[in-house]
Amino acid sequence: MLGLFLLALWGFLMILLARYLRGRWVNHLSLYSFVWTLSLCSYQLRLISYNFISGDAWIFIFAAWIALYLGTAWAGVLGSSGQPRQRQLFPGNERNLRNAIILFSCAGLASSVVLAWNIVRSLYSQLLLGLIDQGNKIYTMRFEGGLSGLMYVGFLPYAASALAGAYASRIGRVTFVSAFPLLAMTVDGILSMQRGGILIAIILFVAGVYITPSKTPLRLVRWQMVAALGLLLTGFLLVTMIRGIPAEFENQGATLNRISDVVPSLPSLYMYVSAPPAGLSAYLQHPESDGHSFWGRYTFAPAYRLLAKLGWNTYVPYYTEFYSTPVPINSCTYLREIHSDFGSLGVLGVPFCLGALLTFLESRRSSLAVQMVLAHLYVVVLFSFTLLVAITGYWYISFMASSAVGLLLDRAPKAAGAAAFVVPHAVVR
Repeated sequence: MLGLFLLALWGFLMILLARYLRGRWVNHLSLYSFVWTLSLCSYQLRLISYNFISGDAWIFIFAAWIALYLGTAWAGVLGSSGQPRQRQLFPGNERNLRNAIILFSCAGLASSVVLAWNIVRSLYSQLLLGLIDQGNKIYTMRFEGGLSGLMYVGFLPYAASALAGAYASRIGRVTFVSAFPLLAMTVDGILSMQRGGILIAIILFVAGVYITPSKTPLRLVRWQMVAALGLLLTGFLLVTMIRGIPAEFENQGATLNRISDVVPSLPSLYMYVSAPPAGLSAYLQHPESDGHSFWGRYTFAPAYRLLAKLGWNTYVPYYTEFYSTPVPINSCTYLREIHSDFGSLGVLGVPFCLGALLTFLESRRSSLAVQMVLAHLYVVVLFSFTLLVAITGYWYISFMASSAVGLLLDRAPKAAGAAAFVVPHAVVR
C-alpha cells in the first residue's frame, strides 16, 4: 500500500504543479498526470496479479513524465504562453463550418450503411440478431480486417466531432448539427462492436469546446445533456455487454471476482487501464520480439503503409505485438512505440517536444486550424498511458481533414476582407 500512496501523492503534486505552470486546472499537463496516475494506481491495486514492472520501465515512465513538464516550462519561458493576448475570431464562417460537419457526419453514416450490409452478408443473419448473438465475432472480424465500411470515409466523423466542438463553442449552444458527429460515431461503434471510437469522438468534441475562444458562454439545456449522455452511454454499455468479453482473466484476484459477479464487464475495463505499464515492462525485456524496426515505424505508420502500396519495403502491421503480463496485451503505453521508433533518447525527446508544441499552440488558438491540431494532440495526451494513438489511421485522417477545413475557413475571411472581433484571453473554456 505504500507504493499506492506514493504514486497517488506524486500524481497529486504533479497536478498542482500543472496548475501553477499553466494557470488553470484543466490543461495537457494535469490531464497527462491524471491518466497516468490512474493507470499506475490501478496497477498497484493488484486486482490482477501482473508481473512486476521492471526498473527500466519505471525510469522511462517518470523520465517521460518530467520531460513533458520541462518542455512545457521551456516553451513558457520563451514567451509562447506568457502575457495574455487578444484573440481574434473571424465571423461569417459558421455556415461553412456547419456544412463541413454535416458532410463529414453523413459520410460516416454512409460508411456505416455499407458496414451493416457487409455484416448481414457475412453472417447470413438479420442485422439486429447478428449484433446481439455474434457481437464478439463481428469485433474479431473487424479487428482482423474481415469487415469494413467505406475505406477512410468512415474516419471522417472523428474530424467532424472536433469541428463540432469548435462550432458549439462559437455559437454558444449545442444544436443537432454539433451533436450529429457523435450520433454517427455511436452508430459506427455499435455496428463494429468497438467502444474506442465513441470515446475518442467525445474527447475530440469536448476538446474542441474547451480550446475554442468564445464571447458567449456555452449553454447546455438539461434535456440536451440527458439526451447526449444517454445516447453515448447506451452505445458504450451496449457494446460492452454484448461483445462477449471474458469476465475473468489469468491471475485475477478474489476481489475482482466478487466485483465481476455484480458487473461482469468491469474486469476488462480494469485490465485496459491497469495493464499497459506492465506491458511496457514486458516489451523492454524482449524488444526484439516487436519485429523489424526502422526509424519512425509506428509514429509514421500510415505514411509507411502508403509507401508500401507503392512498392517500398515499409509495411507496418496494423496491430502491434502482444506481450504476456501474464494477461496478453498489445497496448503497452505510448512509450513502447516511441522507444521502438527513436530509442531511449526518444523517450525523453518526444514528450519534451509534445509539451513544448502544446504550449506554443495554445497561445495561438484563435485559429480554427490550430484548435483542430490541439484537439488531436489532447487525444494523444489522454491515451498516452495505453498507446500512441497517432499511429492509427483514423487519427491521421481526422487530423488532416479537420485541419484542412480549419485552414480553409481561417483564410476565407481574410480573402473577403471580413472584419474581426476581439475575444479576451481569459474567456476560454
